[in-house]
Amino acid sequence: TKRTDLKESDNRFTPSWFICAVVYSFGRICFDPCWHAASLVRPVAFFDVRRGDDGLRDPWFGDLVFVNPPWSNQKRWLERAHGQWLCGNVKTIVCLVPARTDTDLFHNILSRDADIYFIKGRPKFFQENGKSESTSVSTMAVIFGATDKQKKRFGEKVPGLWWQSHLRSSAPAMPTPVQIP
Repeated sequence: TKRTDLKESDNRFTPSWFICAVVYSFGRICFDPCWHAASLVRPVAFFDVRRGDDGLRDPWFGDLVFVNPPWSNQKRWLERAHGQWLCGNVKTIVCLVPARTDTDLFHNILSRDADIYFIKGRPKFFQENGKSESTSVSTMAVIFGATDKQKKRFGEKVPGLWWQSHLRSSAPAMPTPVQIP
């Protein structure tokens, strides 16, 4: 996704407290596939669309990938993260995205393969001009490949709660209609 193809609202950057929580919990960020120079994320390596990189095309790598993708294209970035984790290119991926729990992606893929952490409140993201603003939607961290110890540490630093898929109810069978004579 070229930066010029993005909505103005896609140019919002992760707050420093969240980046610190990711590093505390999961270790140094090895790679950011949709990095921007205004971001406070300082990974070992990154893709930058201004130099022709494309995180939706080029393979990811490293022990820890952090992704705060353009939210207007959240679905493609989450699908990409899932695919890069499944094929073993990356050990752990942390994605910061809107909490869109009504989607097929959430119900069929994320709920099965990711650890999901619902963030309490509405974090303040900042813009290139340095101003910050709270997001207008709830947010969640979607994490592929986390250990129990990493999840515990993350929960200590970020206000919120883990979605517990093992407590998920299954839809009851629909009763067979009975005809009344």
